[in-house]
Amino acid sequence: MSHGGIPMSRQDSLDDPVTAYPQLEQLFGAYFHQEWGQDGDGWEAVVDEFVAASPGSVVTGTAAELRDLLAAGFSDAELTNVLDGLGASVVPTAFGLTPSSWLDAVLERLIQDP
Repeated sequence: MSHGGIPMSRQDSLDDPVTAYPQLEQLFGAYFHQEWGQDGDGWEAVVDEFVAASPGSVVTGTAAELRDLLAAGFSDAELTNVLDGLGASVVPTAFGLTPSSWLDAVLERLIQDP
């Protein structure tokens, strides 16, 4: 696997998600921080804020990393660990979604036309 330009094994991606997915760390660590939900905005608004504040190349790169993450075939438990490792303070089941289905929804929001 190659994420963020660095060839990594599946296990290395699980062990060090920040190196494997540096742009996802920016999205999840910076935007889904511990206090993200206190504003009352849903996760959709947080993703929209990231898209609005980021250059197109960053959004495109983040979407590519998210596609790679989803294509890696990680279980939902592994995806939860990756999200934790990326600094995300988010529990997809709180939205009635599995980690993989929530990440799919985030990807769709990243790539939608404004």
